[in-house]
Amino acid sequence: MTCSFHRMLWAPVLWCLAMPAAAQDDFFKRKEKESRGFFDQKKEESERFFKEREEFSKAWFAQKERISREWFNQRQRETELWRKYTSDVRSVFGRYEDAPPRTWQEYMPSLGTRTLFDFDKKEFQIEILVPKDSKDGSKVAVERAGQHLRGLYGDNVRDMNDLLRYDDGRPVDRSNLEDYIQKELGGRIKPTGREVRGKDGKVMIVYGASAGMVQDLHIRRAKKYIPLVERWAAEYGLPKQFVLGIMWQESRFNPDARSHVGALGLMQLMPQYAAHECFRWLTKDDKAPMPPNTFILDPQNNVMLGVTYLHLLMSKYFGQAVADPTKRTYFSIAAYNWGPRKFLFNLIKQNDIAALPNETVFRMIRENPRVPNETRDYLHYVTGAMSDWDRIMRENRL
Repeated sequence: MTCSFHRMLWAPVLWCLAMPAAAQDDFFKRKEKESRGFFDQKKEESERFFKEREEFSKAWFAQKERISREWFNQRQRETELWRKYTSDVRSVFGRYEDAPPRTWQEYMPSLGTRTLFDFDKKEFQIEILVPKDSKDGSKVAVERAGQHLRGLYGDNVRDMNDLLRYDDGRPVDRSNLEDYIQKELGGRIKPTGREVRGKDGKVMIVYGASAGMVQDLHIRRAKKYIPLVERWAAEYGLPKQFVLGIMWQESRFNPDARSHVGALGLMQLMPQYAAHECFRWLTKDDKAPMPPNTFILDPQNNVMLGVTYLHLLMSKYFGQAVADPTKRTYFSIAAYNWGPRKFLFNLIKQNDIAALPNETVFRMIRENPRVPNETRDYLHYVTGAMSDWDRIMRENRL
């Protein structure tokens, strides 16, 4: 068997040696040419590959640089537009007031109107400034209020056209908005007894009115965003009620929510912190630029970034330190509000978290005097909202 194998191995060599010298020269020249052609081809392919990769890298970095520059310019424009907007408001109203995240406020300086939707109280307020020398101030006020509401209800981007209701409970939509303005809201608009002097010295009478918002507001708003929540919760294996509880507590499903510290959108993301960290993680690029506010406020992007942040808290920050998913959720909720502080990790190190009951870990954070009151309350409210949304989804088949 071994002898037969060796004969097979050496057969080509023996065959070549048996050839005449001239034939051997031709054979080796041919083989050398074939080998040289093969290696030349491989070298050409390799050079072409590296050249294409270099061109792709140059194009990628050029595109990245262009996007970074565009986003930087966009942030600059946003800052200038916001500065102009608040300046215009102050010149007309004499002041600009920040609104809490769970309300939606909009000034229209050109009309001299201000609206405020309070998602907690389910109450709508409107103020209208009318020149003191107007002959029919009430009529002017109703006309301007109507213009403001038509603008809000016609805005497809923010999609806030399902908030108001008639006194009998019927929701106000685009089809009956004019009827609502004339028959209900118009009759409520009265002088408030206040006056405002603008920068031009003109004295304005403040008219105002309040009205109710739809009672099932939370379900109506949630339905708009549940498909997004399902998409990203499934991506990271998180419970839907976890995401909905955070979103409800942060913004009451208000896509245009802006806090006084700069947090934005449905999940109240800080652009320079959570939003930027998650964008870098999603793009797998530590040098990715900070997205502009318009990008973060878009509901699709906001939910994507917000749920990604919850995933990072549950995995990157607390994944190894806390094995139990319920206890890890408690720490992640606290960190979503307070940030992944060193104190939270010290709590984990100083206590045998694995051996403690869930209720004890909850109280450890909730009743700890070194944890800010806002964060302690936040943990309480979010866990309560998670239970509520678990029930609401089952009852309403969401």
